[in-house]
Amino acid sequence: MKGVDPLIAFVLVVAITLAAIATIMSFGVPAISKYQEDAVFNEAKKMMTTIETNIRYIAFAGEGAQRTTRIEITDGTYFFNSSDNTVTFKMETDLFGSDYNITEENLNIFSENELLKIQFYLDNIDITEDIELAKGPNRILIKNIGWNDSLQKQQVEITKL
Repeated sequence: MKGVDPLIAFVLVVAITLAAIATIMSFGVPAISKYQEDAVFNEAKKMMTTIETNIRYIAFAGEGAQRTTRIEITDGTYFFNSSDNTVTFKMETDLFGSDYNITEENLNIFSENELLKIQFYLDNIDITEDIELAKGPNRILIKNIGWNDSLQKQQVEITKL
């Protein structure tokens, strides 16, 4: 019977080790996922501020002014909407739950149905085209194309390079 005791001890050690690994994985993976989503959220806030600053600078720098901007997207999608002159970042996440709505600087941050949105509105500027930027490296050209008398707004053309 001496051979049975080491076998039982080995099985117990393996079982305890596997239980510990399973416990760590069940808590660790969601924590890492939340950390990554929070990092993407903070990256998007910074990028949205940079995009807004660059658009406003070019819009008021005069006709013909232009600037290229790099946008590195870890996750989510950016939308430039010409119909309502907004720029919106969207990402699927439950980081804030539902019904989250806050304004931070010029950014409106809200979530609905596990979709986080960060948005700003260009009230005195007309975006002339719709574009969408997806995950990965992106570059846009922001160009002032002049004053639009009928809209009473400065027009800015944004082109994906």
